[in-house]
Amino acid sequence: MDYGPSTIDQLSDPKWIYHTDVNNKYRFALGQKGQKTLACFGINPSTAAPGKLDGTTQSVQRIAAHNGYDGWLMLNIYPQRATKPENIHRRKNNAAIQQNRQVIQDLVDQLNITAIWLAWGDLIDSRTYFQACWQDVYKDLSGKKLTWLSVGQPTKKGHPRHPLYKRKDSLLNDIDIEHYNEHIGVRMC
Repeated sequence: MDYGPSTIDQLSDPKWIYHTDVNNKYRFALGQKGQKTLACFGINPSTAAPGKLDGTTQSVQRIAAHNGYDGWLMLNIYPQRATKPENIHRRKNNAAIQQNRQVIQDLVDQLNITAIWLAWGDLIDSRTYFQACWQDVYKDLSGKKLTWLSVGQPTKKGHPRHPLYKRKDSLLNDIDIEHYNEHIGVRMC
């Protein structure tokens, strides 16, 4: 199935960033532009949209602001909208993954993003292909000068915590991305 290019909804407020497929089954990016924009990576998007944020995107917005960012961008390693992790595809959709990777690269460049917050918790273990998706995204971004961040201590499995239940005054901490990638078996080829 051809998903075509992602669409940018023409909103009355030009500060919003919103990329979806034409059927709105995939969301590639959601956020608000700023002079200093923080990108946050989760596993997959839910129903959030401009003016209709969900708990996760509200947390990302608040924590970004508390840490000195006037813009935020929610990205995901897999773009399928699903409110429950068990509803995520059992087999990956390669066309959607490729579109997601392109949107991520484009927005990181266009918005001059220098900081990326990893925030997926143990959900990265819920599908066998998620680590490969992350490996590809990381490979795409590895040539850029980026600071890699997380909030709080890692989960018991060693993954960066999901933002949903984090306090709005949570501080972002540097993480050793090479160590984390090695921990989960991501290898740079």
